Amino acid sequence: MTNRAILDTVLALRARRVLDIGCGEGWLGRALGAEGVAVTGIDAVDSLIAEARRLGGATFAVSTASSARTVRGNGRAKLRTHVSSPAASVAVT
Repeated sequence: MTNRAILDTVLALRARRVLDIGCGEGWLGRALGAEGVAVTGIDAVDSLIAEARRLGGATFAVSTASSARTVRGNGRAKLRTHVSSPAASVAVT
């Protein structure tokens, strides 16, 4: 799956807020942010979050999926972008 396909899949959900679990250096958070989506990206790797913060475009924090607070409510999506098929790992809550 290409980055564009991932972005298009998430945008089709019309989520206003997204939690990107395993965000890496934050490419998806930046892309969604440019589309007006409020994104929080988390990753367990300090250096990846440091790079994501340097590049900006969303809120980024060092955390793991198991310690992240659950995001619930209308217009929100949780993403696990570090898996082999991100589109299959999008949940609207």
